[in-house]
Amino acid sequence: MLDADFSRYKGYDLVMGGSPCNFWSIAKTNREIEKDGKGWKLFMCFVKAVREITPRYFLYENVASMPANIKKYISEELDCEPILINSALVSAQQRNTNIQ
Repeated sequence: MLDADFSRYKGYDLVMGGSPCNFWSIAKTNREIEKDGKGWKLFMCFVKAVREITPRYFLYENVASMPANIKKYISEELDCEPILINSALVSAQQRNTNIQ
């Protein structure tokens, strides 16, 4: 997927994505905690898409319980800090909004 060409979508205003949460979720034993697993590779596909498309906005969704260092790495790659949006605002799911 890292060889995908996203430049044909240049000019779109919004890019949305998210890799499967099971790579970084606290619910998984032996979850990925460094930038060397499948979760990170999938995330880097999203980064590549954002860099090639250069949208006005992007939204990357994942789990709030991800390891702090993964959250830091994501923030560094996307050059912004994450915000927590309670999924109950847009779905029937109620998530814990106290996770840091």
